[in-house]
Amino acid sequence: LKEVGKHPVSELMMVIKSGRYGPYVTDGTINASLPKGMDPESLTIPDAVNLLEARAAKILADGGVTKKRGGRGARGAAKAPKAAKEEKAAKPKKKAAKKKAAPETADAE
Repeated sequence: LKEVGKHPVSELMMVIKSGRYGPYVTDGTINASLPKGMDPESLTIPDAVNLLEARAAKILADGGVTKKRGGRGARGAAKAPKAAKEEKAAKPKKKAAKKKAAPETADAE
């Protein structure tokens, strides 16, 4: 939406962008959401620096890991192991009927 200016420490250009959850300021490495009610057009360089520093401190406090959003994603969620089915009592198997061989008849000669 708007270029704010260069970050005084990192010398990276700070830009205000419009995101899915509202406007945010970024320096290309860190993104910081603008508070509700803050006009993106009236954001000054010191305000942007404060927002980015606060966001960087929060990321470091969380161990450098940003919060992951829920959802299944392309691969799907890991499936929980299915409960073991109760073993059914073994049914007695029916014996296969044996074919009786025809009695051999002796040739009477």
